[in-house]
Amino acid sequence: MPFEALRFIHASNLLVDHQLHDTGCIPEKLRETIELATTTAFEQLVSECIERNVDFLLLAGNSFALSDHSLRGRITLTDGIARLAAHSIQVFVVPGDSDPAVEWRSTDQLLANATLFLPHIDEPVAILRARSDSNPVAAIDQFDDQKKQLRVRDGKLIASIRTADQLNSAHNSITDADQSHSSRPGPFCIGLVDASYSMRTIHDHQSSPENSLNNTARVESQSVAGTEDYLIYVAGGAGLDPCRSRKIIRRPRGTQGIRSSDTGPRGCTLVEVTDDGSVRETFIPTAPVRREQPTVSIHEHTSWDRLAELMVTTIEGWGVESSEQVWLIQWNIRGFGPLFDSLDDTDAVNELIEFLNEEVQLPDDLHCVHQVQRVFDADTSDLLTDEASFASQYHRSLRLDKTLSRDELDRCLEHSELPRNPWLNRLGSVSNELDRDAIHRHLVRKGVDWFVADSTSAGH
Repeated sequence: MPFEALRFIHASNLLVDHQLHDTGCIPEKLRETIELATTTAFEQLVSECIERNVDFLLLAGNSFALSDHSLRGRITLTDGIARLAAHSIQVFVVPGDSDPAVEWRSTDQLLANATLFLPHIDEPVAILRARSDSNPVAAIDQFDDQKKQLRVRDGKLIASIRTADQLNSAHNSITDADQSHSSRPGPFCIGLVDASYSMRTIHDHQSSPENSLNNTARVESQSVAGTEDYLIYVAGGAGLDPCRSRKIIRRPRGTQGIRSSDTGPRGCTLVEVTDDGSVRETFIPTAPVRREQPTVSIHEHTSWDRLAELMVTTIEGWGVESSEQVWLIQWNIRGFGPLFDSLDDTDAVNELIEFLNEEVQLPDDLHCVHQVQRVFDADTSDLLTDEASFASQYHRSLRLDKTLSRDELDRCLEHSELPRNPWLNRLGSVSNELDRDAIHRHLVRKGVDWFVADSTSAGH
């Protein structure tokens, strides 16, 4: 048996006690759930580790945000690690951008069962399973560079953690063709890869439905491969050398979505390794709050019933994860026409949301909060029927205006003949807040009103 069977969970971007962004107006009864979302997600992560009897938990960057100065977040992390210690579960912590190593070292969060791993500073570490007659917290040994092997003092060696450059320098004579899970001896090797480098060298692949947490990527390099068995991005990691292999890299997306763009289920990944080196991954949901940003397109002939049908079908296409308590849904209604214009009325939007909540069948303990945003997107082909027309000239000028940068706008204001008064100063101060796309959509809509609507009414 070349490998020791093991089970571990890896997660990143926990950001414990960090507040969710762009939540909008939230009902009072759901406020506490949303405020404690990242904390609840971490507590769920700890519970999953205990319930599934894992050998260790690997936290791959951004476990907390130093800028939050959150005492509750630090206490939550410490209590969670202590709960794992009570079940003889080791914790390996890799710092990220938001949770620097110096902060981990200056707190009481690193208990006896926790090991801080610093890429490019620490040697590769061995993960040991303690013998029944030894300390319940397994000892951690380091890599012997002279003998190119891991030193083991006490307990059974089950895995190792290394950075990408350590993987390749220690095993630079071994290629993918030379090795296989069944032929080479253990231990199971976990490699850490810096996401900032890899984003320049890989092509992202869509994650599979059964493992929706892990976006995976393949390193496109012809260089020599190391003997890593499992590669993980370090969230916010900096300074790690590139991994020179053609293997799949796991990119955990966070235990809880923070921004409105962090859509879909969020959680961690359970990794189970058999004694022949085979790897099985299972997505485990931990997020109590789910973010979604669906887009529904309508046109001038779309009816209210058709819009409602499209929205209901969209919601029913999502699966409900066991950890989810609240769905924050930001609808982007894209298009034009009478129905689109009617959604400018608050009462009409509230009626639509009420219909959705009544029509969609969801668990009783799952609450949906809807926000509706209109995105004007008219078919402007009617503007171009006559290239010599004012409509065509107007449309061509919009294309030019859309490329105007904020720097160019500032220069226009600087050389403007407008008198130097508070209004001009105000224009300069808000230039960085301007949304060019929103302004462009507004101008296109005005063009439709001027050149399409007017010509239609004139024809009648």
